[in-house]
Amino acid sequence: MRRQRKQNKSKLFLPFFIIGIMVLSIFGVMIGGISQGEDAVKYNGIYFRADGGSYLFDVDGVQYRIMNGPTEVEGFYEDLHSEFINDLRGNERFYFDVSDVSSGKVISNLYSNLARVRPISLACDEENKQEEGCLDKPIKSCGDDFLLGFEVSEEKVISYESKCLIVKGSSGYLGGISDVMIMAYAGVFDEWWN
Repeated sequence: MRRQRKQNKSKLFLPFFIIGIMVLSIFGVMIGGISQGEDAVKYNGIYFRADGGSYLFDVDGVQYRIMNGPTEVEGFYEDLHSEFINDLRGNERFYFDVSDVSSGKVISNLYSNLARVRPISLACDEENKQEEGCLDKPIKSCGDDFLLGFEVSEEKVISYESKCLIVKGSSGYLGGISDVMIMAYAGVFDEWWN
């Protein structure tokens, strides 16, 4: 009789084991959600995936790449004016001032992300028009054109007037601001800007 009870228990083990796994997996999805891989971070409903020292994210079928993780730079959004973000998201052509070569990485990051989705050109300011890197670029100035200028500096300065954004600071600060600009353009911070 003991042998028959043991065989009955053995027959029931497999179905209960499978049902247990199914219930636990459903419970796990409800608690943790479905991630987009081990390196993915969900931020404001968007998945950011670590990729070779930077982060990738998709919004409306467009893939963006930022230099830092979203939680690392979220505080930088307070430094940008909502008026600037609205202008950035418009259709007017804007120019990156490439006069300061020390900010080349930041400008390259912004240009590679945003030039695919809006009109952007590279330019130089009047002061640097004779520099080798500026000889083939249009000369633009604040007040006349929608101009974005970045400069590596010991002091932190950010101003936006008459469609002219000037950002000065450490290379880390400039990188954080550029990441926030990309994320803001893509709509990651929409609840904060509206």
